[in-house]
Amino acid sequence: MTCHLIIPDVQVKPGHDYSFLKAIGNYIVKKRPDVIINIGDFADMPSLSSYDKGKKSFEGRRYKHDVEAGWEVLPFEQPVIIDGVLYSHYVTAGALNRPVGTASAIIAKKHQSCIVGHQQGRQVAYAIRADGKTLTAIIAGSCYEHDEGYMGPQGNNYWRGIVVLHEVNDGCFDEMFVSLDFLKKRYL
Repeated sequence: MTCHLIIPDVQVKPGHDYSFLKAIGNYIVKKRPDVIINIGDFADMPSLSSYDKGKKSFEGRRYKHDVEAGWEVLPFEQPVIIDGVLYSHYVTAGALNRPVGTASAIIAKKHQSCIVGHQQGRQVAYAIRADGKTLTAIIAGSCYEHDEGYMGPQGNNYWRGIVVLHEVNDGCFDEMFVSLDFLKKRYL
């Protein structure tokens, strides 16, 4: 059985404090997980965003600055299965191949344990396989401290942190959510 550590969406962009990443690194060194998964959206790339293109808030954005704030990126749309758990930035379903929006729908569509990012906050859903083992789907898409402007004044109140899966075996595990606040207090 193994231990997996998942780093949800970090949304790195110029001008923000990312010292919590050092706390995550210190936690990783102390806990020594067998597998580390960065679920995607590590770099936010605001210079390529079309959300506020043409508005004053878009001015001064440069691709070069975005790249300097990021790291090597591997293809994220291809799911990866490790120890029976499917990892992807998001999973899709239906004729239009759209992202599945809830943890319970992920289990219903994929019929296996899945961990995805893409959405702020966290959701967890459970089901039981025919052999009696547990299926778990987790959506965890926020591992950053800054507020997102497009979320509005009430939309930025969500959980932020990392996910640790203990005793991972054949898609079954015990999940543990570790908040950024805890990491900063204990590991900075």
